[in-house]
Amino acid sequence: TPREPVRPPRPPPAPPPRWGGAAPHPQWAIIDLGEETEFSRLHAYFFHDGQRRYSYRYLVSPDLHSWTEIGGKDDCLAVKDGDEVMVEPVKARYVMIRIDKNTDNPAGHVAEVEIFAK
Repeated sequence: TPREPVRPPRPPPAPPPRWGGAAPHPQWAIIDLGEETEFSRLHAYFFHDGQRRYSYRYLVSPDLHSWTEIGGKDDCLAVKDGDEVMVEPVKARYVMIRIDKNTDNPAGHVAEVEIFAK
């Protein structure tokens, strides 16, 4: 009788893409909005495992040289739904998310950042 061909096991699914900064803190990622844009709401999605906590800040710049802190959180539990920060309306071309602390290890892990135009 014919035998089924032997197939190698299927590899596990790849983890979702994310940015991860190497140690030590702080670590940051810069988002170029392409042009100066007004916004007042930001939403970050971190690597989450139900226990890990992050301290992070958002900074803005018109030129990549001068930066102004506009908001952030300390000791924020990383959850599937992410974390939202409301700020006073601000105009900027560049947005930096800076990870100052991760309670699990000395790295930063950001899966996604949403910036909502006003």
